[in-house]
Amino acid sequence: MAKYVLDRYEGDWAVLEDESGRMLKVGRDTLPQVSEGEALEEEDGYWRVDPERTERLRRQARARMERLKRNQ
Repeated sequence: MAKYVLDRYEGDWAVLEDESGRMLKVGRDTLPQVSEGEALEEEDGYWRVDPERTERLRRQARARMERLKRNQ
């Protein structure tokens, strides 16, 4: 199962980032309703949002921002 995060939309395309930082462009209409920053999984050509991973990634990002603010 491949894991990605939606980086951004570019017109009819969605730009996804995999766990190693590689970018992948897929047709926007091939994905479920998804917002930038949400985690996705692809298996056998089917995409699904991974809400648990999305929340974990958001918590990690908030923690990084808090550390940066404290170190200024």
